[in-house]
Amino acid sequence: MEKKVEPDIITDVCPDCGGLWLDRGELNRLATGMGGDIEFCSIDTEEHKDRFHERSCPHCPEQPLNKINLLSCSEIIFDHCARCGGFFLDSGELEESNRYLAEMTQPGTPEQFRGRIDDHLVTLRKIEMTQIGPSATFGKGGGTLMRLTHKLRLSVYFKGALEVGLCVFPAPWGQAFWKLLGLSRKQDIETGSGELDSAFVIRGKHEAWIRSAVSSRVFRDAMIDFMSAKPSLFNEDGYLEITDKRVVYTENLTNISHRYDVEEDPQAIVSRMLTIAKALEYGLSR
Repeated sequence: MEKKVEPDIITDVCPDCGGLWLDRGELNRLATGMGGDIEFCSIDTEEHKDRFHERSCPHCPEQPLNKINLLSCSEIIFDHCARCGGFFLDSGELEESNRYLAEMTQPGTPEQFRGRIDDHLVTLRKIEMTQIGPSATFGKGGGTLMRLTHKLRLSVYFKGALEVGLCVFPAPWGQAFWKLLGLSRKQDIETGSGELDSAFVIRGKHEAWIRSAVSSRVFRDAMIDFMSAKPSLFNEDGYLEITDKRVVYTENLTNISHRYDVEEDPQAIVSRMLTIAKALEYGLSR
């Protein structure tokens, strides 16, 4: 098996047959047609057969792999290790599985995506997040409530990790006001654009290098364009972040009546994020 390094995952591929070995959890990350725990829903105790002979786990010595059925109802057969939880997929089975999962997804639900656009890895994932806030249940002045929310996370990965400890996130509410009064802690790195600096906090390990990149006209214009356009996947509230690995747009998931075609990109969200990513890649490569 040979390591295949992607911006979001490292997998093992057989150079002879093209088969793919996935550790526990990695199939869920690569499954794009449907959300949820695909791995858990596929493991059963039934006997399944395909055209391939029994295999052994590459990680667990002498442990035979069990043949299991994707979602326990398809004709797609995987090999699964009951000991380490890994999966072996034959060549082409991942793509076949994602097509099947997309067909099984209920109309009106968000479609997940993983593919390359303009030589950058782009993913769209449905995620669950826990929010903590005050609860009226406990009466005046007391108690907090933990609430599970669903969000969509659209990511444009850099061609390679920037490795400068970059962290760009929306500024806390009221920062611009307190900054004008000189009462707030100055953010680590500023771009020179008052509009952008009041909206985002920019931090990183290599301050001079990052400042040079984020002060470029291309980066500032791209960020301001995103802020001004307020593009949205489903007309919900969302926010933009940037890390060493990717440009990320996260949006609430409440009232979904259609799917967002990432490749068609009708709201130009992906194209705007690609412009931001390319500006940083160019600025930090000089």
